[in-house]
Amino acid sequence: MNLRTRLFLGMTAAMLLAVGVQTGAGYLSFKRTLSDALTQDLERFAQDTARAIDLEGLRPAWRPDRVPELYGRWSNGRARLTKDGRVYLVYGGRFPEAAPDWARYTLSLTNGYRLEVALEALEVRRALGEYLRTSLWVLPLTLLLALFLAALLARYLMRPIRGLTRAMEQLSRQRFPEPVPPPPGNDELRHLAESFNRMTQALQAFIERERAFTRYASHELRTPLTTLSAQVEALELGLLPPERVIPTLKSTLERMERILSSLLALTRTAPPRLEPLSAWALVERTLAALPPPARARVRSTPPLAPLALLGEPHLVQQALGNLLDNALKYAPGPVDCTLDANTTEVTITVRDYGPGVAPEMLERITEPFFRAHRGTDGLGLGLALVQHIARSLGGRLELRRAEPGLEARLVLPRAKGTAREVEARRAEA
Repeated sequence: MNLRTRLFLGMTAAMLLAVGVQTGAGYLSFKRTLSDALTQDLERFAQDTARAIDLEGLRPAWRPDRVPELYGRWSNGRARLTKDGRVYLVYGGRFPEAAPDWARYTLSLTNGYRLEVALEALEVRRALGEYLRTSLWVLPLTLLLALFLAALLARYLMRPIRGLTRAMEQLSRQRFPEPVPPPPGNDELRHLAESFNRMTQALQAFIERERAFTRYASHELRTPLTTLSAQVEALELGLLPPERVIPTLKSTLERMERILSSLLALTRTAPPRLEPLSAWALVERTLAALPPPARARVRSTPPLAPLALLGEPHLVQQALGNLLDNALKYAPGPVDCTLDANTTEVTITVRDYGPGVAPEMLERITEPFFRAHRGTDGLGLGLALVQHIARSLGGRLELRRAEPGLEARLVLPRAKGTAREVEARRAEA
């Protein structure tokens, strides 16, 4: 039995139970109403009959002229006046002692007299029977309506589940489905559809990064591996001395290490842990890691007011270091490194005065392994890695032609408070 059938049967049973409960409750309420009305009639009948009895004489006597409606409204009633088991007066005929179709009521009078009255309850029983017959006639129509509504509800509830099932089947065949439309409302089905869409996007991004890593690694490691194989073969054959082969092997291995480190950084999936950082302190630490000749070419000025950004120290320094390495590599002159900020963002700008980049290549230089200048040494991964880091930190990388040169802007979220307050909090922690 599939889920749709179980939902259909469950909702049908619930509707039938609700109809049964409502019918039973209605019957009991209707019966109580009729019983209350009959009791009130008995009380009024007893009071009217008591007013028509004269108890002031030696013997009780009827005085129907006192109650004109006695022979009109209560013409079908029965009454008798008794005392100590003796019957003194009878009204309407023989009094029903234990007849099931009569309702009885007793009223105590003065001098020890008891007035017993009775009214027919046949109409009450007939009304209750009519109610039950009507309910039984309505029950098949209610059942059909319940089946129809249960089918509609089951179809409505199963629609997002069927969409999720189709999407998961496609996902199991490594085919990424279109996002599942969340159903209206704010219930569990909507949350399930939204969670599935987020999971699909995360899984697709993970697989794309894995494929990109495989593709890039196979592309970029082919040349170093070929070089290593050729050098080892030449060494084995005695064509080259070890002192000539070892430097080549060392530089090739270093190149492979750089390639793998960059690729692993590009394909990292763990979200960074953002923390407030002093922007100028990050610039100083990054500049200190440069070789002295390169550091001497960078012109940097502290901001007028200390600035704090949100980021991860290693990632921010890696991104800034790549921007500086890129500028120092392609521009022979000085390189400017400046800081700026607005209310929500901090911008680290690296500007060189080299040949720059052609307009048609500006949008492609952040693609992995794309190199605008083929004559220089490089992997083509520096700007791609900077862009990946900026996005993972909630920021962005902006590039523009500076004429002359290229201007790269690393834009990151700004932290609350000044850099001095940030450093004080870090020291206390």
